[in-house]
Amino acid sequence: MTEPIQETKELYGKTHYGSGGPGHTLRFANCSPSGDFLHEEHIMNKEQMMVELGSIGEDLVADLYRRQGSEVALSENKYDSVKDMLVDGQTCEVKTQMPYFLKKMFTIKVDQYFKCMNADKLIWVETPSKHNEYRIDIYESPQRGMREFRKYKAQGRDMYGMNFCDTTLIDSLEGSIEAIRMMKLTNSDMSVVNSLHVN
Repeated sequence: MTEPIQETKELYGKTHYGSGGPGHTLRFANCSPSGDFLHEEHIMNKEQMMVELGSIGEDLVADLYRRQGSEVALSENKYDSVKDMLVDGQTCEVKTQMPYFLKKMFTIKVDQYFKCMNADKLIWVETPSKHNEYRIDIYESPQRGMREFRKYKAQGRDMYGMNFCDTTLIDSLEGSIEAIRMMKLTNSDMSVVNSLHVN
């Protein structure tokens, strides 16, 4: 049984969410004028949210390369240990995240190091936040063989980070429905989310 919603933003006619407590369950629901829930649309735990966030990032990167005229084939296996997609026959790994702003790095877990070092293309999708004025920014890492990661510890576990200055901005999206979806999945301030205008 899931925990009850602890907090909702009372704006009639829009979709909102609340924290599900210790299990990190989020519920998306519509509210009636009285504030009662009309129906529950979706329930996701933290792991499912991260998978969904990654899928949005991969779709954005695939769309970017297709617009550039490249042939893109997304991996059909979400546990693919080599790549997330092929771009003109080259392996491409996509990491969608809110970076470690304090250290000015994009980060990965230790078990992702080999995959990120060996993919032909390594792309970072920065989720919307106050740090990038609520855009989605897409960055490209140096080519394979030229990448550098720095090892550090976070909450007692080893992590790897790539400095912002080692990456190149290749696309930036403002006012997109994907930005709103990402912000809902990353516990963003809903007052900001509801104020955004989709182009």
